[in-house]
Amino acid sequence: MEQVRRDLLSLDAKEQIALTVIKDALKRFNRGAIVWSAGKDSTVALHLLKRAVEQEGLEMLPAIFVDHGDHFPETLKMIDEISKAWNFRVITARNDDALSHIKDGKIYVSDLNERNRREVEKVGFRGESFEYSLETEVGNHILKTVPLLMTVEKYQLDYLIIGIRWDENPARAVEVFISRRENPDHYRVHPILTFTERDVWNY
Repeated sequence: MEQVRRDLLSLDAKEQIALTVIKDALKRFNRGAIVWSAGKDSTVALHLLKRAVEQEGLEMLPAIFVDHGDHFPETLKMIDEISKAWNFRVITARNDDALSHIKDGKIYVSDLNERNRREVEKVGFRGESFEYSLETEVGNHILKTVPLLMTVEKYQLDYLIIGIRWDENPARAVEVFISRRENPDHYRVHPILTFTERDVWNY
């Protein structure tokens, strides 16, 4: 029976790796932001960013909150309270066109603007409508990915800090600490790749 590999790197060591990755991005790139959902992983990444900028004597980066229109009131309250306490700006990314065309729990492709119709085609969706949900590829793309990329374009950001982990799923297991993206051109910075879910809760 194959044994499960267990990561024996200490949490302290993983924190130092994360801080090194963040500081490297702060030194190499110009206009950045952190993607923050107020969930556990992105909040750990946010706190590590706070530590890094304090150690480097820099100002806190803004946070991008992707508003897909279906958040708990407690989430919005947490975002407001932490951003005020830690003194950083929150940029809300929303796909207003898609959110304004929800009918009976669905979004009809013909109602969308030209950009959103192109984005629907990009993920290979060929139907007339899709559920207002993050659980489908097209819904997730239109409600989360598209507004995030629109925000990168609007603010001319050259990098985003994102709190993903290697152990989340096979697709993320091959990610690297800093990687380039196109359309629009920017870099993705992933400081907590080495963290496990247990590490996140322990942190």
